[in-house]
Amino acid sequence: MQSTDPAERRRGRELSGPDVEATLAEIRRRVRARHGLPPDGPDGEPGDGRGALTAAMDAAHISAHFPILWEVPFAGRALALGKRVVRLLLRWYINPIVDQQNDFNAAAVSALSELAAEQERLRQEIERLNAE
Repeated sequence: MQSTDPAERRRGRELSGPDVEATLAEIRRRVRARHGLPPDGPDGEPGDGRGALTAAMDAAHISAHFPILWEVPFAGRALALGKRVVRLLLRWYINPIVDQQNDFNAAAVSALSELAAEQERLRQEIERLNAE
């Protein structure tokens, strides 16, 4: 079976095999370490038993720039143009608020990650002490 990615076909390689699996395992380990999670912890499928920390990480960044769409051919375009003008005029007011919220969200996720890492360290220490 041929790869559908033109870049992969040019290199003559498929995206499978032990190299890819090892690379993915290394990426997962680095991401978990960056977020303060144990490097050998479980990798859950998205939406399948996700923890509160993962959900907080996913929702941490917000954007003030939602697309402006229309369904009605002429009136919809005029309304969308009006919304764009209002958005441009209010950008000076909205963007700093969104930036502040994103900074707070990043700090909260960082604190949650540190707490989760500390909790995991304490759990392992308790298990070690109980084993003695």
